Amino acid sequence: MRIISWIIALIVGIAVVLFAISNRQIVDIGFWPLDGTISVQLFVAVLAFGFVAFILGGIVSWLSSAPARRVSRHRKRRIDDLEKRIALMEQKERARAEAASVAAGSSHDLMPRDQTSAGLRQISGGRS
Repeated sequence: MRIISWIIALIVGIAVVLFAISNRQIVDIGFWPLDGTISVQLFVAVLAFGFVAFILGGIVSWLSSAPARRVSRHRKRRIDDLEKRIALMEQKERARAEAASVAAGSSHDLMPRDQTSAGLRQISGGRS
């Protein structure tokens, strides 16, 4: 994929250079409410307009994705909170199982630790 993007960038770069070489005539640019004009080469005017349009498009795209980024941040915080709760519940379950084991007088756990944490992970949706 990286090679394809480099090839496309090279083709676009060559096209821009060829455009600049073949469009060197002078044009006058004026803005209606203002008096006066500026004289620039045609390729400079076109490339400057394209650059400004690219930047404005990026800004609009970034601003329009703000709600999705906000939802994503909220969901990430929620997932982190739930993972902390799961870890705390696993720790409490291990302590409870160890206490029950000691109370029963046996030297081994009533439920192996792997089964306890696997059961909690299964209940929580399978995240580990």
